[in-house]
Amino acid sequence: MLSIRDLELSYRERKVFDGFDLDVADGEVLCLLGASGCGKTSLLNCIAGALQYRGDIRGAERGVAYLFQEPRLVPALTARQNVVFAVSHLWQDKSALDAKIDEAFARLGIDGLQDRYPGKMSGGQAARVALARAFCHPSDVLLMDEPFGSLDIAVKMSLVDYISDMLAASPRTVVMVSHGIEECFALADKIVVLGGDPCRILAKTEIEEPRSDREHIADKDVKTRLIKDALLSNASD
Repeated sequence: MLSIRDLELSYRERKVFDGFDLDVADGEVLCLLGASGCGKTSLLNCIAGALQYRGDIRGAERGVAYLFQEPRLVPALTARQNVVFAVSHLWQDKSALDAKIDEAFARLGIDGLQDRYPGKMSGGQAARVALARAFCHPSDVLLMDEPFGSLDIAVKMSLVDYISDMLAASPRTVVMVSHGIEECFALADKIVVLGGDPCRILAKTEIEEPRSDREHIADKDVKTRLIKDALLSNASD
């Protein structure tokens, strides 16, 4: 379990978190919603150990894989080299890493891009390489900070499908920041709304339907209503 207790974080005079608690079960996909600037990305960075904070965060001792808002690929390295560069120091068995990379590229439909440089990739291709890099990280926790924000809806939903398939094959605990109802409904097991100053949990709910059973609900307005109704019924006092 990823467990956050008594989290405190300040930026100059502003307290972002003050006694904040949150639990994410093993293998659970948690989606964080909330207004820009409320602390969603700061929470991810605390989990990743990228910010100094007070409190206790447990469950990420093996490190985290992190999908950012942009792919962040090294231009001078090929797609495969980008993955190796980021994770090879975490693998003792290099042949196992090679097999994992081949599997990830095949699952993501980019097997033919292993020797291509980022400058020759589309936005969707670069995003899938970044996703392959994340799934080759031998951690139990995956953090995603709006990784679909700059992509068109068709590419975005294809990546959501890939992530769903890869999580089914290789479960891990996921904390995802999003503003999109589509990806929240498609991926999340639990949705938490953050807000306030300092940041606190305003509402939370669980999506009980298995991901495979949500595909029949194609209407975005229906998805939005289902999530809003569930969140309102579970709003904190």
